[in-house]
Amino acid sequence: MFIHFFVFSLGDENIVNICRGKNTIIGESGKCECVSGFEFGDPNNEGCYTCNKACHEYASCIFPGECRCNDGYFGDGENLCVIPRPIIVNRPPSALPSSGGSEISVQLKPFEKFHPKNGFCMVGRVIFRAFFVNSSLIRCITLKQKEGTKKFSVSFNNETWSTESIYIDFYSLSKPRRSQNFGILVLISIVVIVCYFLIFIKINPFTNSLTRRIPKGLVSLDQVQ
Repeated sequence: MFIHFFVFSLGDENIVNICRGKNTIIGESGKCECVSGFEFGDPNNEGCYTCNKACHEYASCIFPGECRCNDGYFGDGENLCVIPRPIIVNRPPSALPSSGGSEISVQLKPFEKFHPKNGFCMVGRVIFRAFFVNSSLIRCITLKQKEGTKKFSVSFNNETWSTESIYIDFYSLSKPRRSQNFGILVLISIVVIVCYFLIFIKINPFTNSLTRRIPKGLVSLDQVQ
């Protein structure tokens, strides 16, 4: 660490300025400044530095001399800084009410040193902004939808969308769902079969003869023959 001393006279007082940051020097104003060729940093704190290579247009040179993509971009900071395409690693619910207001939480494959600024969800052709987003999670609240099955996607920039084949069935709360209808039909069928069986046993003479005990003094058909 370089420590630069500069003494100048102001009337009868001697003032000593000390620059503690690396690659800094006392300027003509009496304040610490970056040495020529080290244009980045804070001369009053960590000091000044530079990046050996030119940084990408969407990147910044940060301490101690590293190109890093700006928030909202992903890459090496020198040759590439882009907004990545989200990769979904868990599937949201397969069915939701069409009335809206349901939360969808989607886990994503994280990107190193990526800090997204925005997140979006798309259901069919309807796009709405996420209320929470980071590199590994997007959370949205659904809007009111028409009933039916619709594709679901997410994005960090409302342009580059996830490509996984994910579909959500939006149903009306005022109408039974198809799965519910099927269950009701199965239950009704079972009740009908049981009732039919009971009625058949009750009215069929042959089955009745099997279940009744022949009173004493009566002759069965087998004895007559």
